[in-house]
Amino acid sequence: MNRRDFARSAAAAALAAGAGSGAAFAQAGSDPDSMVDYDAAAAIELPALAASGIAVIGANGVDTIVAPWTENGERVRRLQEAAQRGDLATRSTIIAGPLPGWTPPQVAKNYWQTGFQRPPAIWPRDERASDYRHLSTRSTGNQLVGGFQRSTDAGFELNGATLRFLAERNAFDLSTLKRGTLAFGLRGCQLESGAASAPWAAKHRMRVVTPNHVDMRCMIGVWRLEDNQITLFRASTVPEAGLVHAFVPYKGYGCSLLPTGFYRYRSGTHGSAQYPQRGALRIDQEYVVLRTPNDLSYDPFQAEDMWTQGASHNLHAGGSRASYPLFSSQGCQVIPGGYQMPERNFAHGEWRTFRDVCGLTKHDGFSVAAEPEKGGTFHYMLLTGLEAALHYHGKTDFQNGYRRLRHGSRGDSVRALQQRLYAAHNITAPADGSFGMATSFAVLKEKKRTENEHTAPIMEV
Repeated sequence: MNRRDFARSAAAAALAAGAGSGAAFAQAGSDPDSMVDYDAAAAIELPALAASGIAVIGANGVDTIVAPWTENGERVRRLQEAAQRGDLATRSTIIAGPLPGWTPPQVAKNYWQTGFQRPPAIWPRDERASDYRHLSTRSTGNQLVGGFQRSTDAGFELNGATLRFLAERNAFDLSTLKRGTLAFGLRGCQLESGAASAPWAAKHRMRVVTPNHVDMRCMIGVWRLEDNQITLFRASTVPEAGLVHAFVPYKGYGCSLLPTGFYRYRSGTHGSAQYPQRGALRIDQEYVVLRTPNDLSYDPFQAEDMWTQGASHNLHAGGSRASYPLFSSQGCQVIPGGYQMPERNFAHGEWRTFRDVCGLTKHDGFSVAAEPEKGGTFHYMLLTGLEAALHYHGKTDFQNGYRRLRHGSRGDSVRALQQRLYAAHNITAPADGSFGMATSFAVLKEKKRTENEHTAPIMEV
């Protein structure tokens, strides 16, 4: 399937989802202590996409389909009229109604069974991976651009100075924080000791690893800015292989990869009515994600992979079983642990500790009240372990040359970028100096022009 066909299918998928109702969440609605209940796979992020609208990048650039959902069919009519006017850059017919054979996937029940011939989960090489390409030697404008030289030692030390350096060089405005702590994720790293967590300390010994979709190869931490103390938890910031495999029949929807950036969250409940995760963090803004419709690799250079609007990439418990799968996530940010049955008011495992240090629980152990939509007071900074390691090893090219703009960046440099790209690519959006979803699409279109592909919503400056 080429990108144009996939864009058409994606729009049809969103229209099909609009016929349904219910709470929006990215996790499959499964009990974290039983890991994954694939029979709950119908409760995926498609309803969330239908409720919030959908944006799709097609073959010729930033081909944006925005479809606000309404009860009276207005959404379908607006899409059809836009297609007739030629406003949709895919120039494809928008098909209302469900796709043929649209049923909840069942094949993933077998993914972890012994002897099952399952496809491999492949992490792209650095020069192809969306969150690593900007650090690697790459082709831009038909010219080879040198990347930052890695150290032969994968070990590094993580401290508050490194986190502050990375925040400043990405134009993440820490003065906007409404709390004295910042949650952060580092994709592709582990504690050097191999431990599942680390208590509050001024520094921690880490090691860069290659992410995958099978093991927890990321860290999520909390940084206390007042005294630069950091606590860390083994985590995953990428979708789990079994669930990615489950949603292949959905043409890439149901699972997706959240790009690195600086995101706003709000306290609330994640999951289904049957298995609620109270005291979780719900993402509280619009953003883009990368989807793979036909394999277990999020590689933007694959012809079928697509950038679209994301939905409900929350931060929650990832399960507590030691057997496969090792964690449960459709793309959410997850930490090992679960909830005590049957009331499910109290958490256990590393997830319990994370909730406590983030201020998601009250003195009696119950969850704090849910914050209103667009009223979130939590922030989450997602970067890579490699970026932290490059800073620690202090190579001159990185110290002098590392300046990036991506989701969550703010300031005059973002405003200048917006003015340039919005004019160049005929994008109607305010140049407000805040790097959000519209800016992400503009950068992706610019990457298509300069790198011949929608490589990543990250701009080098």
